[in-house]
Amino acid sequence: MPYLCAMLRFRNEEEEILFFKEIKPRLCFRLIYYRKIYNIEMNRPTGIEKQREYLYEILNDINKYNCKRLDFIRYDRSGSSHLDTLYFLRGKTDVEQYLETFFYELNPKFTTNCDFKVVKILSNDISTYLTQKIELLNVFKIGLQILINKKLSILIKKITPT
Repeated sequence: MPYLCAMLRFRNEEEEILFFKEIKPRLCFRLIYYRKIYNIEMNRPTGIEKQREYLYEILNDINKYNCKRLDFIRYDRSGSSHLDTLYFLRGKTDVEQYLETFFYELNPKFTTNCDFKVVKILSNDISTYLTQKIELLNVFKIGLQILINKKLSILIKKITPT
């Protein structure tokens, strides 16, 4: 994709903002979203309780990330545009805002202050996936308890004299 961007010539700031605010994040977010799911599943421990703890920890990390960027999330989701020139034009670094730790390692021709933030926020909607997995573990645990209780009940009936 950096090569695509290098070939693109924006006619004006509005086109550049549109690309970095809307188009690039929508293209990149699925890659990150599914990579996150893959990594979550590959590193998922065994055992119901360990899995629940692991998934809750990931949810907690997502919430921490989002809390640190709450102002930007509100800005993005509200459809605001008054800061777009600062957030979505290349070469407009604002050191006073919360930049991603790897921001300075990125190709300046292919990134802005906030385009990757939009991607991360979109991919953090993985919370729904995590919540569903936790709910499944809860249902499985309850089902397992019911099954164990039934088996115990049957076993007790078999060994109890009448």
